[in-house]
Amino acid sequence: MKIKIKYFGQLTEIIGKTKDEISTESENIIDLKKDLIKLHPVLKEHTIQIAQNNKIMGEKDILNSSQIDIFPPFSGG
Repeated sequence: MKIKIKYFGQLTEIIGKTKDEISTESENIIDLKKDLIKLHPVLKEHTIQIAQNNKIMGEKDILNSSQIDIFPPFSGG
């Protein structure tokens, strides 16, 4: 499956870009995270949140969107 990934916040500086397009066999969010760490090893050092269809997803949730957003953790306020 081809997925368009959009990075937000400090992740754009860490990775050096705002978006990617990748091909993946991932079926769930945890496998997608592993693919992203292979693509950008620096992500292993950071906590990330993944959203699909404008909803933050858990690691066991099924990957079913071709548009994924990657965020650094949110802070309260």
